[in-house]
Amino acid sequence: MARLAVGDSSLLEILDLEGKRPGFSYSIETLREFHHIFSPDPELFFILGIDAFLEIKTWKEYQKLFYYAHFVIIERAGFRPRDLEAFLLSIGLNVRKTKLPDVFSVSSGNTVVLRAPTLMDISSTRIRELVAEHKSIRFLLPEMVRNYIMEKGLYRDYASPR
Repeated sequence: MARLAVGDSSLLEILDLEGKRPGFSYSIETLREFHHIFSPDPELFFILGIDAFLEIKTWKEYQKLFYYAHFVIIERAGFRPRDLEAFLLSIGLNVRKTKLPDVFSVSSGNTVVLRAPTLMDISSTRIRELVAEHKSIRFLLPEMVRNYIMEKGLYRDYASPR
């Protein structure tokens, strides 16, 4: 689906590292592999919604993730942004505020940035829920991706973890 969403863009490239890995795939392993592939010293950005970020304590070797990449945290509808600095401290990171609002520096030299786009109640979980409820997902993602989901019958039996 990512390939369909990216299409013919010359600015984006899809790497199927996790899809080719046997068994479970962990973000820390993917970031390590990116560092190996794009060495020396690639500048990586890990972009995820605040809903996923607030669960990062459950991820494998989560504290090491911040040594491999900058984090861009996207606010989501329905999620109140917590005090990001306090949360970062609560997960054991040595952080300090920068001169820029909502930008924090971690001891590795990487940054954690909170961004607030124009908010819509959209996430991969929400897409799955809408499909399972037989509701429209039109205009919530690229048309080719929507068609793929519908043609393959994906998420029809999805049960929300919430």
